Amino acid sequence: KDKYYLIVPNDHPLANRESISAEDVEGERILIANDPPLCNALCASVHSYLNGSRNRNQNVMQPKNLTEMTMQVMAGIGLAILPGIYCRADSGYQILSISGIPTEFDVIMLWKKGQNNQRVEKLKNFILKHFNYNTEDIKSFN
Repeated sequence: KDKYYLIVPNDHPLANRESISAEDVEGERILIANDPPLCNALCASVHSYLNGSRNRNQNVMQPKNLTEMTMQVMAGIGLAILPGIYCRADSGYQILSISGIPTEFDVIMLWKKGQNNQRVEKLKNFILKHFNYNTEDIKSFN
C-alpha cells in the first residue's frame, strides 16, 4: 500500500501540520508532475480535490519530473502531490497526509520466480530505509 501526500517547504506555515484538507491549501499553488507514472487517475483526483471550486484561481504548474518538482517545492514556488515512495523523510520539505479524500493505492513489485532472493531483500531493505514505509507495508505473495 502507498498513498499520495502533499509536500511543503520546511519554512511553510503548514509545515508543522501532520495532515491537511482542501481548505488548508486554499490559494496555494499546487504542483503536479506531468509524468504518467507520477500522475495517474488517483493523483489527478487528489489534485482536483485540493484544487476544488474554492481554489479554481490557483496557478497550477506542471514540472517535467520529480527532481524539478521537489526543487520547486524547496524553493517555495509551490506545494506538490507525491506518492509516498517518492517522499524522502530527510529532504528539505515536510510530508503531510491529505484528509477528506481517498489517497491510498496498491503498489505491486514483481520479479521472476527463482530470481535471486538476495537482490529482492536488498531492494526491500532500501525501500524501508529511504522511504515512508514500515515492514508491515511490504508483503510477499507466492
